[in-house]
Amino acid sequence: MRAQVFPFILVLGVGTLLLAFTRIPHMCPFGFATAERLAVPPNSAAIVSIHGRYWQAGGSAMLDYMPRFGPGPMFDLRRQAHPLNVVLSVSARTRAEAERATFSCVRLRHGDETWSLRPTNYRVESPQWDLPGESWRLATALGGPEWPAGDMITMEAWLVVDGERFVLQFPPFALARGG
Repeated sequence: MRAQVFPFILVLGVGTLLLAFTRIPHMCPFGFATAERLAVPPNSAAIVSIHGRYWQAGGSAMLDYMPRFGPGPMFDLRRQAHPLNVVLSVSARTRAEAERATFSCVRLRHGDETWSLRPTNYRVESPQWDLPGESWRLATALGGPEWPAGDMITMEAWLVVDGERFVLQFPPFALARGG
């Protein structure tokens, strides 16, 4: 009996550890201390230039007020969470150039609180069959803290283009409700 219990406990323990480590959020990478800092103009995009090629990058953050439907009581009287969500984008003249740009971190500050996360980069979108025209990549960081709507926050996004690192610094803005 004892010989059967030990492997069971071992498998249960290893499974618990694996599950716990998959829940750890992806941390932002190190090595951006020497990255070039670019100020993003208000309501616009930053221009990244490398060897005569140009990329435009921007982003926004909002509280998620989208209604949720699904299994459960029709009238759920519990308070619904409204997490902070970030959407980032980078565009270039061609699909090949857009594929060389990825976001590696987003960091937001609200007073003395900081929230950072490695965003999910999506595949590059382009005109059908890669016809001439601008191509772009979106990235999202979802599930942040629920800071009060209307409060001022600051945001920075870490962008890697052709192996070169940039920190996009957005001007402070009021946190809005989205959805």
